[in-house]
Amino acid sequence: MRDAKGAEPLENLNPVEWAIRPFRRYADFGGRSPRAEYWWYAVFVGIVGFLLGAIDGGVLHTIILGTLGPLGLAFTVACILPSVAVLVRRLHDTERNGWWALVKIPSYGLIMTGTSTTVGVFEAMPMPIIVVAVIAWLGVGITVFLFVISEGTGGPNRYGPDPYGPADLEEVFA
Repeated sequence: MRDAKGAEPLENLNPVEWAIRPFRRYADFGGRSPRAEYWWYAVFVGIVGFLLGAIDGGVLHTIILGTLGPLGLAFTVACILPSVAVLVRRLHDTERNGWWALVKIPSYGLIMTGTSTTVGVFEAMPMPIIVVAVIAWLGVGITVFLFVISEGTGGPNRYGPDPYGPADLEEVFA
């Protein structure tokens, strides 16, 4: 089977091909992405980010912004757009609106600035507001997590055709 745009057969992709596929669809917020594309990309970004952070801290001994050195910062900035795009497409695959991806935006701010900067901002706020904000952020974050781990809708949905192609032969020969 081929994907919705007639590209490579999705069931034949290896983990590395799944991981780099979101970079090929860098700013494509339309269509759908299956779980494999989303999660292999997340694993790839996590591993590369960890390795670059180790190089920044252990070899270069340089911190530019928050907890990020030059390599980690460049990689993080390069991954923001494809990360949001693959999340939007993953949400589309589960028949959910891509606007849910906006919940992740504060996470990128925390990653970029580091927790030391964030703590300073929170010190000026009343504790009840902080507690409510953190609970709401965690609640919505858990909700989005549950959305992306859920199975995509079989067959076409309002965001496009099934990324794995038609589920039955009647659709193929129709």
